[in-house]
Amino acid sequence: MRNAGSDSLVRVLVSGANGHIGSCLMGGLPGTWRIAGIDTRPGNDPRVLVGDVTAMGRTGLSPADFDVAIHLAADPNEWHSFAELLEPNIIACTSFLHWCAEGGIRRLIFASSVEAFLGRLQSDGPITIDAPFRPRNIYGCAKVYAEMLCHMLHLRHGCDTLAVRLGASAPEAVDREVSSDPDYLKVRLPEAEMIEAFRRFVIEPWTGSRAVFLGAADGAYMPTRESLNSLFMK
Repeated sequence: MRNAGSDSLVRVLVSGANGHIGSCLMGGLPGTWRIAGIDTRPGNDPRVLVGDVTAMGRTGLSPADFDVAIHLAADPNEWHSFAELLEPNIIACTSFLHWCAEGGIRRLIFASSVEAFLGRLQSDGPITIDAPFRPRNIYGCAKVYAEMLCHMLHLRHGCDTLAVRLGASAPEAVDREVSSDPDYLKVRLPEAEMIEAFRRFVIEPWTGSRAVFLGAADGAYMPTRESLNSLFMK
């Protein structure tokens, strides 16, 4: 990782860069970084290439040009069927992360989800960083698969991988509509907090195949500050 701990000369590739979280990161991460994005949907940011992450060899992008990849591209609907999620959340994820790891990108950050744990029983206790997976739907199962994929790529290619188990992050209009829902508030992730956390994920010195919870504010979940400390203080 070049210049870890510095906000300059960091080269980052963001998939799903025109989605809600991708747009937040593209606009909020340090302007001194060399950031490029890719998305199937067109947008207004000239740094984002319209392309297919399952065919990275056709995009003109090279993994040699990046130190870090942040994989956000996915179907975010947690209640979609296996048929609907297979291509965007499993096949595309596998293809993109393989391209990154095999091409030599040394740090891979994957957007996982607390949905991989929300099927837990009361007897399971609080969700901690070491809690067993408890997906309650196919979307959560796909996140479990991708976390295992990250671990495998770490073992096979030696790249450092981080699964960021995200809570709920929604555009402002949606956020206002559901802000009174107690279940939403348990895992709500403010945009500024999310951007700052991803900045730290990119530049701070962590290694291995790791996971972190982000956007879990209720006592039944690991709080964001505690979760970040567990990552960066080891």
